[in-house]
Amino acid sequence: MEQTNGIIPQENPSTTGHCKYCQGVENSFFTITYFAQLRLKSRPHTTDTTHQGVGICGGCQMATLFFFNILNDQGYLASASKVSQISGNVRNYGLLRIRQLGQTPGPNKPNIPDHLPSNVDRAFSDAEKSYLSGHWNQAAASYRKTVDRAISLFVGEDEALKKINRPMLGQKLGALERGEELPPAMIKWIKLVKDDGNFALHDEDQDFNKEEEVKPTRLFTRTLLEYLFTLPKTIELATETENDD
Repeated sequence: MEQTNGIIPQENPSTTGHCKYCQGVENSFFTITYFAQLRLKSRPHTTDTTHQGVGICGGCQMATLFFFNILNDQGYLASASKVSQISGNVRNYGLLRIRQLGQTPGPNKPNIPDHLPSNVDRAFSDAEKSYLSGHWNQAAASYRKTVDRAISLFVGEDEALKKINRPMLGQKLGALERGEELPPAMIKWIKLVKDDGNFALHDEDQDFNKEEEVKPTRLFTRTLLEYLFTLPKTIELATETENDD
């Protein structure tokens, strides 16, 4: 099937999708401004994909490429003859029925370290979702929560901490310093995450407004989790495998 192109000058079809460029927008409205019928061998996603189209986001005016097929009035795949007609002259196809099958670029997905305790995993997942959506204050607060939950598992035997009902993160940091179980650099990282989280939650006038302000907090939190949970468990599993051999 040869590729044929067409411009849609008015009454354009539309769809919703994730806009990678609109931070925080999960379902953006896109106007399809350009059609291209796909060659059979170059069809992604499924063999039913018949067209690709450039969608312009109504929020930021950036372009995203969508893959879809054409449906008939009953909601089934349109016949080959109808599909082949939708090429050069696609004026007034605003009510054209399409079924979206994919898009590029697609949404970013959280990258969660392996072998996390379930409560730490949930907190870090929430932080990542907020970060990838551009909700910087929520992300910083959730990274702080992640670190709080993570280090709680390592300070339970501290005698001074046992005397405190529901100890705060700063008090848990004191227990970590007394125990000398973490390198001093990681203690500083935890303090940074704590302070950024407190800023996001409690400052009356200021907010985090851009990714660069929260990016170090994200990096330090992830590195801490890998050090505390991922690496030890990975080494344990590798050792078990060697012993079995």
